[in-house]
Amino acid sequence: MEFLRRATNPWGQDVLVGIAWDLMWAAVIAGIGLLLTIVYHIIHATIRQDLWSMWIDRQEIKESTENVKRFFGRSSASNP
Repeated sequence: MEFLRRATNPWGQDVLVGIAWDLMWAAVIAGIGLLLTIVYHIIHATIRQDLWSMWIDRQEIKESTENVKRFFGRSSASNP
């Protein structure tokens, strides 16, 4: 069974032109795993978590801007 299909281009080089259909099961399994991960995330984010725990408040925005300023070398008010 040949998984990789190759051919010769007009310049005589060996090039990859595709993969065998025998590997389709691997793509299906990967797709199902990705789908289950997305469904789990949707359920977890909407039902099991508190909506307000994901909300960004003013204090977090202020801390983030101070951290960005400090990262780029600008002084911030809370810098020791």
